[in-house]
Amino acid sequence: MFARVLSVVVSGVFLTAITGCATIRPEPESSGATAVMRTGSANPLAAPELNQFGQFVGRWDCAVEPVDGVGDAGVATWVWSYAMDGFAVQDLWLPVDPTHSGLSTGTALRIYDAEKGLWRVAWTSVDSADFAFYDARLENADIVMRGQAEGFDLKMVFFEIADNGFAWRYEARGDSAASEWEVLARMRCSRDMTVHP
Repeated sequence: MFARVLSVVVSGVFLTAITGCATIRPEPESSGATAVMRTGSANPLAAPELNQFGQFVGRWDCAVEPVDGVGDAGVATWVWSYAMDGFAVQDLWLPVDPTHSGLSTGTALRIYDAEKGLWRVAWTSVDSADFAFYDARLENADIVMRGQAEGFDLKMVFFEIADNGFAWRYEARGDSAASEWEVLARMRCSRDMTVHP
């Protein structure tokens, strides 16, 4: 059921939880890295919740794997930085080989809404001129993003979060609360220790 959705969703929504708008500059070719960023800093007047996504500021090496052979696999660099005078978090998703992996370059902006007690996330990619919008919250030790697309509920979960790595999974279900969640993709990311925020 989700194989059809994945082919649509992966190109435009799959990485919604995992990207943004970092300031980048090319690194020397000998390093083999795609980008280095200027990370900025958190504004001292920002809500303490800024650290929920702020903890990812830096550069990460990520490996995406499909589930049960469905979906796109590949590797990417995920660059995170503070934005909007240190009140928001941006990231930039850079597939290492987008022509062969099926992954797409994308960007997201994450802003914490203190009044609602949640994050507002906007995502776009080079595959689409549209924006997808998500809400995110800290749930126990995980960060869970939720949205909808084409009659399906979507959920992206950051889990096993540590200083030098985290895991991520993408899930979908029919838009009925009675539907079961199905994992469509998984990813593991390791902090690039050669870059210091």
